[in-house]
Formats: sequence, C-alpha cells, structure tokens
Amino acid sequence: MKSLRTLIPFLFAILNQLSVHAADFDTDLHFLFNASIQSEFSTDLLQDFQNPYKGYGRYLLTEDRAPWAGNYFPMKKGGLANRWQKNRAAGFVSPLPTFQEVSQLSLEQIDSLSPAEKFDLYVGDYQYSMTQTELSKRGPQRQMPPEEWEGFCNGVRCAGILMEEPQHRIDVVNPDGIKIRFQPADLKALAGASYFYVEKYSQIGAPSQSSRSEAQPNAAVFDMALRFYLSHQQKSFVIDSHLGPEIWNESVVGYSRTLSAHENLSLEEKNQFPKATQKVEAQVELFTLSEMNVKKSNRQTKFKVAAGQVHKVLPVSYSLYLDAHGKAVDGVWNNKAGTAGVDFAWFGAGQGTDSQNSHLSGNQYLDFEVIKKLFEKASGVNRSCKSYF
Repeated sequence: MKSLRTLIPFLFAILNQLSVHAADFDTDLHFLFNASIQSEFSTDLLQDFQNPYKGYGRYLLTEDRAPWAGNYFPMKKGGLANRWQKNRAAGFVSPLPTFQEVSQLSLEQIDSLSPAEKFDLYVGDYQYSMTQTELSKRGPQRQMPPEEWEGFCNGVRCAGILMEEPQHRIDVVNPDGIKIRFQPADLKALAGASYFYVEKYSQIGAPSQSSRSEAQPNAAVFDMALRFYLSHQQKSFVIDSHLGPEIWNESVVGYSRTLSAHENLSLEEKNQFPKATQKVEAQVELFTLSEMNVKKSNRQTKFKVAAGQVHKVLPVSYSLYLDAHGKAVDGVWNNKAGTAGVDFAWFGAGQGTDSQNSHLSGNQYLDFEVIKKLFEKASGVNRSCKSYF
C-alpha cells in the first residue's frame, strides 16, 4: 500500500525526528539501541556489528520468526467495515442488521459480515459503534473521501511481526448467545487497525518531504540493523521502500549481502569522513513483504514467507567507511536512479494502541484486549486449515 507522509500513523514520532540527517551515524545508532531495548534485546553485542564481516551474508527468517502476511484493507472500500468475502462496504448495499435480524441469521450469513460488524456483535454492541466510527472517521463516509491507496499497511506490517498468526477460523458466542465466526483475515484486519498506532516506536532516518531520499537512515547503521536486529535477534522491521514523499511500508524478512575488497579513500572522502581510513562497497538484496490478496491471506502464510515464496526483492547498495580497527563509522547510500530504496526504517513493539489515539485518527471502540483474546483462541496449530477458500 502507498500512503502519504501526512497520513501515516506515526506522524508524531516522525515530526520529532525530521532533523535527523542521513549521514548522522551516532544519532541513528542511538535510535537502533532504543529499538533493541524496546524489543527487550540485550545490546551487549550491538556495537560488535560495526565490524561489517560479523553476521550472515545471506539470511531469511524461519517460519517461527517470520511475520505473517495480510492485506491493508483499503479505507475507500470500507476498511474494517468491508465485507471482504463479497467485496462491498457494510451499510452501503443494505443497513447494518438489527439485533432482531442478527438473531435470525445463520452462522454462514454472519460469517459474510465485515470484521468491524463481527467485532461489534461479539461485544454485544448492536449500535455498531466501532463500525460506524470506522466508516465515518477513516472510511468512505469521512469528510475528505479516502484515496485508493489509504489503508492499514503500517498496522498490518506491525501486527504481522508482533502477533502470532491466526491458525484457523474460530466460532465465539456473544453475551446474548449469538454465535459469530471470525476468519483469519478478519482477525488480521482487526489487529492491523489496532496497530495503526503502536505502543513503542523507534525509527532511523526520516521520510522524504518533497523530493527523493532527503534523510535516509545512515547506511552503516542500517547495515547493522540487518545483521543485528534482523538476523542475530531474528526479528523483522519495516522500511519505507519509496524514496519520495509517498510511504510504502514493507517488512524486511531477509537479505543477501556481499562486500567488496577494501578500497582506499579519495581526498574528498578523507575530508568528509575523518575517522575513516578505508571503505568497502556493499551490494544488498533486501527481501521484503508487502501486501497480499485478502482471500490468499485468509490462511497460514508464515511458512510461505520463510520459504521465500511471497517476498519481493529490493536491490540496494551503499559504501561503508571503516576506521583503523575495521569498524564501520559511517555509511553512504548509492542512489543512482529511480524511487525504490530505503527512505527510512522503523521498529515497533508492545501493544496496538489505536483506541488510545482517538484524538488523532484512531477508533476508540477498537479494544486491543478483545482482539488479543480472539487471537489467543485462533492460535492453536491446525495444519489441515492452511486454506479456506
């Protein structure tokens, strides 16, 4: 999904970091430390990864560590209120069902409702507070109609990293005894919306405002993030893969990386990087996970991510400047052409806090604790349920 800088949910954090310069190694290393601490990693070895030869040359997250894949549920089509099995927004073709009408529906008919409607029914809200808020605040009924690309890509990426993948559909009963069926795609959509705002957040670099690649993360720190955060700690993180003002959130799930032989510095480089005595060139293929069709995401996907069946390949390159001890002390991206690359990178941890940010664009009725309990019910391994449609 593509999104504009002014609409991404982490705007508050981004605005605090707009002054981060792409070449500021120390600042970005500080934020990588913060990201590691918020993910409860030991940072004792982090600076060891200033050695560019420490860590794997090629890595792909295993199934137990890989994020799951989901769809961004475009807001123009209803967002959480999209009846995705029939591809139409709730309340547009027919009114939201009353308590009496719901009482007469079969389980299969309830199953065809949107994730938002199912959530409201599950908590016994027949006024559909969450659904109505979603439609009017972020969906097709809002004052400024959403664009095609607007949705929950950031939250889905974050939830896919931080929550266990729903393994199978679940049937639950609401306070009035009405049985409701949640499909994995329903739960993924709800989790993605709840993580539209995340409890703990760090980033390296900052999003481009108008032109391309204005404040990319320091390349040497990003290189450390690949080898320490991703491959050593085995946790995915998210990049904006568009070097312009649009934001394309994609989870980094692996990489392939080669280094050149040591090279001497030019006079200009010696002046620009006074701590460096030599450099190496890094050629990297990033393996990234973006959107998946809703019905294809309504199944177990982590094994496909781990098998390399659904990721994209994003080639990037950068120069690493090394001191006399062979440690990277700076880095510069080689942006030759196009808009594909790493504009900035971010790391999330903790719970989804969308309901706590209703003063921004969050939905106050989207209770993360309710979603968490539903995920726990759907977390049992059932390999016979890899596909539902």
